[in-house]
Amino acid sequence: MPDTPEVERLQARLAELEAAFEAARVSSSGTRAPGGPPTGVPAGPPASGSTRRFARRTASVILLTLACLMAPLSIASVWVSTVLSDTDRYVATVAPLAEDPAVRDALAEAATTTVTDALEQAGRGVPEAITGPINRRIEALTREQVDALLASPRFPELWAQLNRDGHRQVVGLLEGNQDGTLSAPGGAITVNVAPIVAAAKADLESRGFGLARIIPVVDRSFVLVHSGAIARGQHVFRLLDTLGGWSPVVTLVVAAAGVVLARDRRRAGLLVGLGVAASMLAFGIALTLLRGWFVGTTPAEAVSPVVAGAYFDALAGFLWTWLGVVGALGLVVASGCWLVGPSAGRLAAITRRPEGDAPRS
Repeated sequence: MPDTPEVERLQARLAELEAAFEAARVSSSGTRAPGGPPTGVPAGPPASGSTRRFARRTASVILLTLACLMAPLSIASVWVSTVLSDTDRYVATVAPLAEDPAVRDALAEAATTTVTDALEQAGRGVPEAITGPINRRIEALTREQVDALLASPRFPELWAQLNRDGHRQVVGLLEGNQDGTLSAPGGAITVNVAPIVAAAKADLESRGFGLARIIPVVDRSFVLVHSGAIARGQHVFRLLDTLGGWSPVVTLVVAAAGVVLARDRRRAGLLVGLGVAASMLAFGIALTLLRGWFVGTTPAEAVSPVVAGAYFDALAGFLWTWLGVVGALGLVVASGCWLVGPSAGRLAAITRRPEGDAPRS
């Protein structure tokens, strides 16, 4: 049998530990000890600490959620303030349309039709037998020269100037500040084809085509976009333009504050990274749906759906680029937070376990 004094000593020590544990429990809960007076401290301070932890946790969740929602808004606000509102960036953004065959063909058709309509108006009252052959010849010459002009190295520069002049129309339409000299009825964005016709006429005259002198001076706009949704989005445009370049900074501050307030900052970083990536995916889906709706609501008699789609794609290129960049950064942040966490350590330990050392059941 074990020595009796030793057993008694151990039992006494165990009783002391149990008494100390009970005293600590009573002190933290503020309750009475069995059969005795109150020994704990008031319940107020622990409850206050719990309330503060709950408030921080709630604030962290709200800030992280807000940061994820603000990420697409930040990209859109920068796009509005640096692409749509800036003439040079806008002209550079739509410059690739000068190489688009659909846009070139539509421009050539609009210029030729404008000349034909003007000739018919000028020849009204003259027998068709006289004006018909002349008008058809001029129409053919105009189309031939316009096609040559649009395929020449001169056209990108001319296209840039046309869009530079038309950018005021874009901003005026989006801001709702249209005047009598620059109107956009029904939400249309146009470029004037008169300079194209004038350049084609000058080229024909320089080549010695006397009939080119008959080509009248025209003033007609080529419709790039015709959608009432543009006019209805003026309030959104003004809001995004006001936010401008500050929106990404605010988003980063909100995300950082959410991580700092979180109890588990690594987990908060993981969640906000995944949340930002998910918001970029949702933004991309919304952008795709918006393109389909935008092209589908464009009147076919006003502008070709192909041209409207090409214009939308040119303007949305900035959005698609930064959508991918921010989404990738979100995944990088989430991956980094996961790799430094305990889950990654356990996974690494499992993968390094020798084949013969199977886990025990």
